[in-house]
Amino acid sequence: VRPDVLVGHSVGEIAAAHVAGVLSLDDACRLVSARADLMQALPPGGGMVAVEASEDEVLPHLTDGVSIAAVNGPRSVVVSGEAGAVDAVVAHFADRRTSRLAVSHAFHSPLMEQMLDGFAVVVRGLEFREPSIPMLSPVAEPGYWVRHVRDAVRFADQVAQLGERGTTKFLEIGPGGVLTALTRTCLPDTDVLAVPTLRADRPEETTALTALGELFAHGVEVDWTAFLQGGQRVDLPTYPFQRQRYWLERAAGSTADTDAAGWRYRVDWKPLGVLPEGRLTGTWLLVVPESEDLTEPIAAVLRRAGADVVRWRFTDAPLPAGDYSGVLSLLAFGDDPAPATLALVQAVLAAGVEVPLWCVTRDAVTEPVQGMVWGLGRTVALE
Repeated sequence: VRPDVLVGHSVGEIAAAHVAGVLSLDDACRLVSARADLMQALPPGGGMVAVEASEDEVLPHLTDGVSIAAVNGPRSVVVSGEAGAVDAVVAHFADRRTSRLAVSHAFHSPLMEQMLDGFAVVVRGLEFREPSIPMLSPVAEPGYWVRHVRDAVRFADQVAQLGERGTTKFLEIGPGGVLTALTRTCLPDTDVLAVPTLRADRPEETTALTALGELFAHGVEVDWTAFLQGGQRVDLPTYPFQRQRYWLERAAGSTADTDAAGWRYRVDWKPLGVLPEGRLTGTWLLVVPESEDLTEPIAAVLRRAGADVVRWRFTDAPLPAGDYSGVLSLLAFGDDPAPATLALVQAVLAAGVEVPLWCVTRDAVTEPVQGMVWGLGRTVALE
């Protein structure tokens, strides 16, 4: 995906400047390394706190030892500086959400000023070129990078500028989706597509491919040949476009219409509504995996509905004998849900228990492993 414009958040702007062609890879690495070394050489101390407040609300409470390090959204700023001064500012917002950042130093604050002269020497030794991809900051000016260490990150302002220019699609390159969420808050009245390439709680390959797919589905050009190296284009099958219908044609208002409708296969979703109490009777066998924290709550629901509950932790042992009115399986919440459910079906058949078998699943619409239990259930029902 080739961007039309680049924006970087704090040190991420160095990466953006390299992508834009302002800095070579070697010079970008030197800039990052020198920045980090000089910052780590500073005396320890200071703090940074994210505050749910606007910049105008925070400004009156700043003192010489603390400043705004970042303006991330209309009501999201970060204050940075001497620990006591930061705490004094945060105290004015005791009724708001705040979050103390886990950092070694107070970045983008007055405590950075001691390193600026040394950093300026490093910056003067680098080569800066005009960007080949537009950026909103004056990244080709060496002095900008010295000020960049001390000044506030004005992410919200840059996103707002992009919104004013008509930008509606944003792709976050980074280890998470923090900027994606912030982008949406910066443009609340705009139909914005903001997509992260990585998420901390999801597989990298899946998230990256999902991001490309979502961009492509919204009209962004994606070079699939570059992404799927070694792949080749193939012609689509022709049959969807031959105007031959697979389903039977419906003759409205005729007997054939009713018959044809009955032959079609459907899955209908209907709201369950509020269940009346006391619908169940007799003894129900509750089949549970090795560990499942929902066992007791579900057993309580069965009892409340009028059933006597016998719990059976599913093993290779024979199914416990009894005169059951129904069997409720929670095996979809354990290991290998589909094989375990198949084994349960076989055990029920072997025991000659001729009562309904219900299999509870969770997120089976989107989780393939849970969906396999659905597929198995339909097959068993047909057989």
